[in-house]
This record gives sequence, C-alpha cells and structure tokens, in this order.
Amino acid sequence: MSIDMIVTPTDKANSLEALNFLLENEAIVPDGDWIDRFAHRLMHEDSEIAGEAAVEAIQDDEVMLTAQVAIMMCLSKGVNRAAAATALKIVWLYQGFGLPTAEFKMVFDSVASVPMYLMDSQGQEAFAALDNEVAVFRGQLFDSGKVPDGASWTLSEEVAQWYSAPAPAYGSPERGWVLTATVPKSAILAAFFERGEQEVVLDLAQLNHRRLVAKRGTCDKFPEHLAGSNLGFLGRLSNFR
Repeated sequence: MSIDMIVTPTDKANSLEALNFLLENEAIVPDGDWIDRFAHRLMHEDSEIAGEAAVEAIQDDEVMLTAQVAIMMCLSKGVNRAAAATALKIVWLYQGFGLPTAEFKMVFDSVASVPMYLMDSQGQEAFAALDNEVAVFRGQLFDSGKVPDGASWTLSEEVAQWYSAPAPAYGSPERGWVLTATVPKSAILAAFFERGEQEVVLDLAQLNHRRLVAKRGTCDKFPEHLAGSNLGFLGRLSNFR
C-alpha cells in the first residue's frame, strides 16, 4: 500500500462507519448494496485493486452525490489512498466541488502521497518542475474580476482567455475576466493536463496578500474542441472549479 501512514483495524472500522454515513445522507441509494460491493475493495491493501474499485464505485448507479462520496473517501483514513485519489480525480475532472478553503486543501492533501493516482504523467512532470514562484491565470465569466470564483487555474494565459469568452446561451453575452497572480509552489495542490488546459488546482488561502491583476478577456469564442465536451464546457460553467 503506497501511503505514508499506518492503517489500523480501527481506521478501517471508522472508514466503514463513514461510508455508511453516506447512506444516511442519501449520497448513496439507501436500500442498495453499494457498501457490500465496494467497501472491502476500497480498503484493500493492494493499491491497484483499490484504485480499480474506486473507478467502479464512484461511477456506480447507486451513487447519488459523487462529490460527497469522493470527499468522504479522501477523509477516511482506512480507505486506500490510491482509491481516494482515483475518486477525487474523476470527480474533479467531470464535476468539481465546493468546500471552505481549509477543508478543500485538506481533501487534496489527503492524497498527496499518491500523485500517480491523482495526476497523469504530464501533470506529475509539470507539478515536479514548478518553480518556487508560479504565474497562474484564471478565466471567469459570471463574476467580477475582483475575486476568484474557483480553485481551477491554469499555467497558460491563452487557456484562461478561452474561459473568459462570451456564452450568450447561458446569459453572459459579454467577455469575462482574466485573472493573473504569482503564487508560491506550495499553493499548487495538483496539476491536470488531460484536457490540454495546463490546469492547476490552487489553495486559495495562499492568494491572500498576493497581487491579483484582473483584465477583460480578449477571446470571443470558446474553442470548438471543448465546447461539446463534458470535460470542457460543462466544467467551464461549473461554480465548483
């Protein structure tokens, strides 16, 4: 098991209790058998087995609130870190989620020991190669340029421009904002390169006392190669990324 902590039987018992809590909160269908089918495999000592189980578990038809399930997996010490990271990656890329800043960082920190399950090879390489100070950009459409409205940023100003392009069909006919900041490497929680967007996930607390520059975007059309993609346009419109 590729984690930097010792998992005890008590941890596993507590994690099972936490997963059952998801039933009570209807994050999982209450009268289904999700726990019986997945709990043991998610806590398996073999990271490959646990990671494969996470893919099935998070996409299972009995899961009603995928983000809540992934977050609970991350915060449950008895769940194999490979499983937690795999679930977190799937939810982040397809949906995103919102949490208070400190809790948001805690979720990503909980899987920091298994970057190979959270990020693809390009993301891992980019993450490892970051300078001590990193220029980051964010395009946002529905809020003002004074305050960042999400933790999803990019290393590419061009990509940020894409996300400031007008979306008339969604009630935003004007160009949005492109935010620019320089943050310490420690502010970068993860890097996702699957979509060609050079995405980095920020600890927004570390933007405090940092100079934030906001300018109107210059892009008039969201790229067609993303406009029809769940990983692109829907993520663009989410308030949780």
